[in-house]
Amino acid sequence: MDLRRILLGCLWVCVFLGAAHAEEPVTAAFDERKSVRVGVFDNPPIVMVRPNAKPEGIAMDVLHSVATQESWRFTYVPGTLDEILKLLDQGKIDILVGIAYSEERARHYRFSRESLLGNWAMVYRHAGAKINSLLDLKAQPVALLRGSIHSQVFTRSMKDFGLVFTPVYADSFAQVLAAVDRGEAKAGVVNRTFGALNAHRYGDVVETGIVFNPVYVHYAAPKESDPSLLQTIDRHLAQLKADPRFNV
Repeated sequence: MDLRRILLGCLWVCVFLGAAHAEEPVTAAFDERKSVRVGVFDNPPIVMVRPNAKPEGIAMDVLHSVATQESWRFTYVPGTLDEILKLLDQGKIDILVGIAYSEERARHYRFSRESLLGNWAMVYRHAGAKINSLLDLKAQPVALLRGSIHSQVFTRSMKDFGLVFTPVYADSFAQVLAAVDRGEAKAGVVNRTFGALNAHRYGDVVETGIVFNPVYVHYAAPKESDPSLLQTIDRHLAQLKADPRFNV
């Protein structure tokens, strides 16, 4: 997958590129580990995980570019977002690819200073459901990605408004939209990037005007890990953003 083609195709989200938190002191380059354990979960077009194939996507292209220049070798650890977050907690992977930053998560994980792109959540509905606001989701089944920050914010928002709903949990955004398409859920929450590229594949899924929770997508590592791994990624990502070929 061509890095320039993908990034140019996502300029409408990349205008939100930015830093999420303070820069850490720079340490020695991460060049002693022979293999970097990379946790990946299917989240197109940021990360695409397919059987018997190398993970692809925007985040992977950047990471592969860094690996080529730094002579890193990767061991991929695929799983659902919920599974990969548990492995990150346990220090069983060195880096998680394509995760939304939040202050709560930053208390548990180390994040790259540079973001990869900006994103936000959007609600999609079944074609036969009349849903124009959160109020219309009261007492309705809503499909949510297990472990997703968007799902957490949605659940909290519904609670704040005193709206009780039935969560229908899924392990990927594709499963979220499939549940809506089949009528198992009246609506589903996915990130805008995924929805824009994939919602048309589901005949009975319709976009709503309900958007919320703008986030920045980053790379993450265990909280007590060597910071130089993410610092090296930050350095290369900052150089890529500064390249006029990708500059918006």
